[in-house]
Amino acid sequence: MKKNVFILIVGLQILFACKDDTFINEQIGNNPPNISKTVLDSMDIYRIQTNKSVMINNLIRFQSGKYSLDLSEEDAEKIGISKLMYDQVLEHVNQLNNSNLITK
Repeated sequence: MKKNVFILIVGLQILFACKDDTFINEQIGNNPPNISKTVLDSMDIYRIQTNKSVMINNLIRFQSGKYSLDLSEEDAEKIGISKLMYDQVLEHVNQLNNSNLITK
């Protein structure tokens, strides 16, 4: 019995591992024909994941009606974000908070 379950699990893993997930020139649902999915290669994914600007901007949070940066200066330094970039993002967060107060 255990042997049959093992063979079934291995067979399912092989079946799902062989699935082709590329979408080159495959159109999306009912969208216009000129829109297709973009395929990212491993280098594109690497660049997106290591882009410091994207990383730090994804750490801007909005809670209780106020924006904040969810990253300390020390942690920013550890992941390779320069002090200049960190300060610029903090200034941007302050500007967001100030413009948010003006509109209320």
